[in-house]
Amino acid sequence: MKDKRGHLRPILAAILISLSAVINSPQKSDGQEPGAFHWISQVSDPKLWTSTNRVFAMELTPDDPIKVKPYVALKYKYIARIGIFESAELVIIGERETADDKTGDFFITYSMDAVTHAKALIDKGTYEWKLVSLAHFDTSPAPDVVFSSLTCTECEAGQILSSFFYDASTKRWRMRDWTPRERNPASRLGIATSRGLPIGRDVDPGGDEVAFDCVWAVQDFTSDGRDDVAMRCRSVSEHNKGRRTTETATLFYSLVDGRFQGGAVKTPGLEMKLKSELCAAKPNSALCR
Repeated sequence: MKDKRGHLRPILAAILISLSAVINSPQKSDGQEPGAFHWISQVSDPKLWTSTNRVFAMELTPDDPIKVKPYVALKYKYIARIGIFESAELVIIGERETADDKTGDFFITYSMDAVTHAKALIDKGTYEWKLVSLAHFDTSPAPDVVFSSLTCTECEAGQILSSFFYDASTKRWRMRDWTPRERNPASRLGIATSRGLPIGRDVDPGGDEVAFDCVWAVQDFTSDGRDDVAMRCRSVSEHNKGRRTTETATLFYSLVDGRFQGGAVKTPGLEMKLKSELCAAKPNSALCR
């Protein structure tokens, strides 16, 4: 008589694998649609928070001063944020010299699969990472995570607007390339780079520029259901013999076929519309007077 239990083993194995995937998959938070993007914390999802910390144990290990010479040892490391869409985690790690250091944190970002724990570096590092908003630049159900950062600390820093997006083809988070398809040479202000849009900068005491200011916003300016980026910037330079020149530009960017497109706005009607909407949020800015 044949042993029927042998026929059941493949079925039982498949069931156990399926159960394991369900148990280890991230669970949705209250009020969230299954798989929808959301931030988690140690309180909202302690299991996922703990397992992610375990996966990044090496990255969270304090630097050994001897091994990192001549660079400064960063001895305090922590997970600053974890966002998740479906099973793809966006993990942002903060670092600084000591827990009490106030000179500005350094941030490194990874994409991690919550089920397999496979991880990939997506941003080698930036200073003073700050969340701006969750934006929908295209029709993807996953939002772009829009953030600002500084190019350096304790220097004449530039401020950059960037974003991470979920790549459905690889099921990973990636850094959004903001380089426009066509360069718009109409203005040297607010020219997009691969990393993002310059939205501010400190004035170099030894340079001609004596003032720089921008007002900007991420929102649906064209009422097409997709978010855009608009900004209005002004640069004031002082040359020999006290001569001053001022350059002001209004810029507009939107995502077309996966790439940002835009630059300086020269259509008077659109320029006035964008200025009005930008200044509604920041009426006290010098650019709005």
